Amino acid sequence: MTSEVLFTDMSTKRKRNLLDKTREIFNRAGLGEVIDKGDIVAVKVHFGETGNIAFLPPPLVRVVVEEIKKRGGIAL
Repeated sequence: MTSEVLFTDMSTKRKRNLLDKTREIFNRAGLGEVIDKGDIVAVKVHFGETGNIAFLPPPLVRVVVEEIKKRGGIAL
């Protein structure tokens, strides 16, 4: 069984920014479908060390938390 890998590049356009792309990946991955009202959802993030560029910026984490809350989940 193969897994589907979702990918987006970091380029943006006027009507499709990284926040929109993050929301799209969240939905295409079906993450919202596994969250029921009242579920506690841990959002594990690592903001990286000084000089590290391989981390998820806080505004993108906010999009994920908003999507969790939109479905009635409690993001921690």
